[in-house]
Amino acid sequence: MNNKSSFFRYLVLIISILILGLSFVIGREDFFLDLNTDLGNTFNNIFAFFTFIGDAVVWIPFLIYIALKKRKYLYFSLAVVVVSTIIIQGLKRNSYTDRLRPFYTIQEPQKSQIHYVEFYEPAFILKSNFLKEQVWNKFIVEEIYPQAKHSFPSGHTGTAFCILLIVVMFAKSWLTCWVMFIYALLVGYSRVYLAQHFPLDVGASMLIALISVLIVDKIFKLKPKEFKYY
Repeated sequence: MNNKSSFFRYLVLIISILILGLSFVIGREDFFLDLNTDLGNTFNNIFAFFTFIGDAVVWIPFLIYIALKKRKYLYFSLAVVVVSTIIIQGLKRNSYTDRLRPFYTIQEPQKSQIHYVEFYEPAFILKSNFLKEQVWNKFIVEEIYPQAKHSFPSGHTGTAFCILLIVVMFAKSWLTCWVMFIYALLVGYSRVYLAQHFPLDVGASMLIALISVLIVDKIFKLKPKEFKYY
């Protein structure tokens, strides 16, 4: 493990513990309201964009890149996808399937303080059932508008931080590592900004991403030579 990888693993660990700690000290809902603030239309669009590039589908171009450019990390990356998905979706769909998201958890009068983003459906989408079902409903409504259940943990955040922790294993420059770190943080914060998750959900997913990478790292060090990535 290189110095960059070690540094960012510890950094993610510290930040995730800090977020989880503040969630319990300040309160899950109060901490959410402190971070969920209206920064204006420009930031609405910025954080909507970062939410999109934190969606699980981002694994597809990332894995294609790994296969073409960093092939020795391909099996490792695939294993991280599997482990992190099992943990995150297992918690979402089984252990915490009824955990409500902020908009449906927080009660009045605090509920009126929640900021969430609204986008208006373009006319050309209204005219197309395909665009409405496959684009608008899946990539706008489900990503942007406050959903009801499966709050814990945040899948988007888990994806972004898994990708970060893989990239820092082979990135040659610290600049690349910091850019990926900022990307992951912005994806995580976008979920709070858009009222899709509590900070607690985000902090937990950061920790799950780290645990997933550590599990795979440990397993691969026990595997035959052809499966090693160093």
